[in-house]
Amino acid sequence: MNIVITLLILTIIVFVHELGHFLTAKYFKMTVREFSIGFGKVLFKKHYKGTDYKIRLLPIGGFVDLEGETESTSKNSFRNRPYFQKFIVLIAGVVMNLILAVILLAIFLSVNGYKFAIANITDYEFNNTEYVYTYAPATIVAINEDSRVKDYIKERESIVEINNVSFNDVDEFITILQTRQGLETEFKFIDIETFDVYTKTFVVPIKNEEGSILSAELSGGLGDVYFIKYNSNVTSGVSMSYDVFVYQIKALGTVINNAINSGDYTEVSKNVGGVVLVADTVNTVLSINDLSFLVAFTAFISLSLAFFNILPIPALDGGHILIMTLEKISRRKFSDRLVNYITLGGFILLMGFGLLVTFKDLIQIGLIDSIKSLLNL
Repeated sequence: MNIVITLLILTIIVFVHELGHFLTAKYFKMTVREFSIGFGKVLFKKHYKGTDYKIRLLPIGGFVDLEGETESTSKNSFRNRPYFQKFIVLIAGVVMNLILAVILLAIFLSVNGYKFAIANITDYEFNNTEYVYTYAPATIVAINEDSRVKDYIKERESIVEINNVSFNDVDEFITILQTRQGLETEFKFIDIETFDVYTKTFVVPIKNEEGSILSAELSGGLGDVYFIKYNSNVTSGVSMSYDVFVYQIKALGTVINNAINSGDYTEVSKNVGGVVLVADTVNTVLSINDLSFLVAFTAFISLSLAFFNILPIPALDGGHILIMTLEKISRRKFSDRLVNYITLGGFILLMGFGLLVTFKDLIQIGLIDSIKSLLNL
């Protein structure tokens, strides 16, 4: 089921992207030879008004085949069309992915009270918000029956400050807590479901025989987090889409810069993933039954595809835009052979990178170790 849902997400996102190319190409009366979802063996085919519509065996990706994308021999060749027409057709896929993200995030926000939380990887000022809190929460997962403060705390609450002192993780929280044993102390909480912030004051118990103070199970794996409440209006989906799009670019830049400075590229590896990591994330979302986040996750993938596709890399939309922009500036059309070599080189580079990322994802989620264990290797 996880694989099916993952493929469905990717198929929807790619379909919307390619639909942007298709509709704009048709608008400019370009010859669209094929509109295909997936790769490999053709499962379904229909010819209508000069275009072959196909669904192929592997539903990962897709393409629109325009006449003369890589050759300019015919009069109706894509490469012979005016610059603004080619630009609109190429950029339309990215625009459609952005529109999809706006719609999905508007749905997500309306269902979740316009609240959203995201890891604080880099400094960023979010737009169109009612408030933004930044905390490293120590979340109460479970409370023992013998806890001496069970009347003051409850599950799903997160402690974020002790006597107006914040902390970076659970270990630091416990260190501060130990200094307050037997003393009346003010705790600031945030409810991670409602984002309500409030304080409670009570005497911190003395450590019991098991070495526990609160006699509660705490989780602090989230790290530093932005708790965001967007304004409840029709533009919130646009604002969140813009924020996530820009934030992921800035966050990726921060992660890469930190890796270069420290020489540790672990975080870069963890934050760059492919289809396997998408499937693993879908599995995590389904396991906690948070289907509304699956909607937001689909929007994030759509935004990521938009960002990735606009990069000036050969074989991507951004690469094609770069080539034709250089032709426009130089007032000289590159040879079809050169364009084909550049595009093929970019495609090979992307496929190699894709295989590398997939292998990394398999290691990251522990699948390779599981296979080795199963085979007793």
